[in-house]
Amino acid sequence: MKKVSGCLDEVFYDFHRNYHPELTIYPRMVLLYIILLLLLSIFSFSFWLSNLLLYPPRQPLARNPKDYNLAFEDVSFSSTDHLELKGWWIPADGQAPAVILLHPLFGNRHGLIPRSGLWPAIFREELDLLKVAQAFHQAGWSVLMFDFRSHGESPRGLCAGGLTEDQDVTGAVDFTFKRQSAGLPKGETPQVGLVGFGSGAAASIAAIGRTKGKAEKMMVFTGDSEGGAGWTEVLPPNNKLLCFLIAVRPAPLDLLLRGFLKEIASLLGPLLVPIVDWLCQLRGGYPLGGARLLKAAGEVHLPVLFIQSPKEPKAMHDSVQVLYEALPDAKCIESEAIPQVLLDFASARIRK
Repeated sequence: MKKVSGCLDEVFYDFHRNYHPELTIYPRMVLLYIILLLLLSIFSFSFWLSNLLLYPPRQPLARNPKDYNLAFEDVSFSSTDHLELKGWWIPADGQAPAVILLHPLFGNRHGLIPRSGLWPAIFREELDLLKVAQAFHQAGWSVLMFDFRSHGESPRGLCAGGLTEDQDVTGAVDFTFKRQSAGLPKGETPQVGLVGFGSGAAASIAAIGRTKGKAEKMMVFTGDSEGGAGWTEVLPPNNKLLCFLIAVRPAPLDLLLRGFLKEIASLLGPLLVPIVDWLCQLRGGYPLGGARLLKAAGEVHLPVLFIQSPKEPKAMHDSVQVLYEALPDAKCIESEAIPQVLLDFASARIRK
């Protein structure tokens, strides 16, 4: 026992003799710094992602209608929240119908130039809206193409996957109705439709679904300067007078974000998406999920064509299917967004 006790005494003596508190604290401090650095990196990356969605990097204009032998005018008009948006007006002869082409996130009025590197597959495909415009114009349609807020040549403004850009769509619809009304007999309604791609499709659903009233008629309660008041019938908002909507690959922002993260940080995706969502809302945006868009879709009372590629990830395909099922009126779905498919659907929805 004395021998064992002596050995233990030597061990404790050596421990106390060699114990340096500062050497024990140092590894803890290093670990703490590593954790703080990791958290700061996650937050910084999440903030960058939120900025990417709220204020997208601009794609410069690389083409114009003249490249497709289309006569056009440079135009500008105001969104409903007073941003001066830039666009092209491609007029047709006579009392022609008109179509408004709506570009996706990260694009501009002439479409989307393919992105390389770590961008999701949906942004690595070219989208040439000038070819679509050419097909409609050759069929006798006037065409409006414009840059959404924070895209192309339009001014900086908060984007939200269509839930703020709907104000740009409403401004574009009002501009087009005004241009088209000038060539029509008094009292005749212009024939106008929307073709939206990606977030442009989401913005068009929001613009129509969030506008109060239906296309048939609107009764509003009004007062006059002499104190009289009562119900009166007024024309519905122009959004409700549209002839059709074609929505090509609409999807909520959270699905686009998950697709982006899958390419660059798949393991961090489940952690980063809620952080980015929180940051977007903190900075003035909407939740990235599709609940608000789904609610708007239930108020879209006009013919709608949905286009969704069978090559899309299942989550995106299912999201579009939910939107499609929420639409209360006539609708159909196709798998190809070639100009002729769009034109055939649009032409069948206008007066001859």
